[in-house]
Amino acid sequence: MKHKAIFAAVLASSMFAGMASADQYLTKADERNGILSPGGNEATGGGASCGTAPVIGSLPFADSGTTVGATNTVGSIPAGCSNYTTVAGPDEIYLFTTGAGASVGVSLDATTAAYDPAIYVLSTCGTSSTCVVGADATLAGGIETIPAQSFAPGTYGLYVDSFYNTAAGSGAYDLSVTGTLPVEVTDFSVE
Repeated sequence: MKHKAIFAAVLASSMFAGMASADQYLTKADERNGILSPGGNEATGGGASCGTAPVIGSLPFADSGTTVGATNTVGSIPAGCSNYTTVAGPDEIYLFTTGAGASVGVSLDATTAAYDPAIYVLSTCGTSSTCVVGADATLAGGIETIPAQSFAPGTYGLYVDSFYNTAAGSGAYDLSVTGTLPVEVTDFSVE
């Protein structure tokens, strides 16, 4: 009976990994002694480059971070992608991959009163000409929002940035990404 309980816990953990809400905890099985321990999928801020960006693997996703001390990797985006074309501030990057039928929305709350953020999504991380959608509609301390919308299947770079390259161009933030990221089971085995 003990082995069935451990198998059920491992199966449930692998099937539902990354599906916790803000008031739930994920669990993971400890293979060595069959105990459950807390797990999680939260990042601790974005990455400095596409290669170091944390992957948003499940939704809803919440994270807190700061652009203070980060570098500016994208200086401008095409007209029509956001409210402005200039994004001269330091940026932090997150990645997410969508499947067919995916719908993703983004909200960023500037928790530093003087920080005036901008957010945008690139269909090719690091290539500003591939901007899909963005938001830079509020002033310092505001909340930028990209309403939930469909994305073609692929991997996207989500940037936390700013119009400014001055003190207003960096600060702390709370990021929330909601919607659906359809998943595909690529491997399953039972030992």
